[in-house]
Amino acid sequence: MDRRVARTDQAIKDAYFSLIRERGTTRITISEVARRADIDRKTFYLHYDSLKDVLDEYIEERISHIEALLADTDYLTDPFNVGIIYSIINSANEAELEFLESISASESYNDLWKQISDVLTEKAVEIYKPHTAPEIDEKVLRVYADYFISGALSIYRKWLRGDYEISWHELVKTVREVGEHGLKRVLMITG
Repeated sequence: MDRRVARTDQAIKDAYFSLIRERGTTRITISEVARRADIDRKTFYLHYDSLKDVLDEYIEERISHIEALLADTDYLTDPFNVGIIYSIINSANEAELEFLESISASESYNDLWKQISDVLTEKAVEIYKPHTAPEIDEKVLRVYADYFISGALSIYRKWLRGDYEISWHELVKTVREVGEHGLKRVLMITG
């Protein structure tokens, strides 16, 4: 890719995401992004068809980074370990954690969270499938994995938004306990 094209792409992304951070919303126009990136609207359209395309490219980059981290971590040995899942997401987005916090409440970024969940679920099924009891069908294993991972990500997203006023370590410990022991045992529900 030509360096000028790459610089303009980056300027557009930086402008778009800085406006999201400042305003706390994704309701931003192409004209606003173009002004912030110091380009005109026509130049924007030479690079992207819409702001959704900017977001889609960002999502692809984040997912690729997460997949690379999965290969380099203990996730492959313990895919239901909440501490590892949260650490991978934090590592993949470390430079942009403030941005991740600001988008955690936005419905516009549901695709990002869904794709992260799908990647982690696929890896978990792939890892556990050979070690699962024969009576547990792969479709059922997929439900278990999706249930756990989508739940863990939902909790993480709410924590990022500030819905839970607990520390990072307390969050990991709490979600890990429920995942390992089940809600009934953790709450000591009888009957």
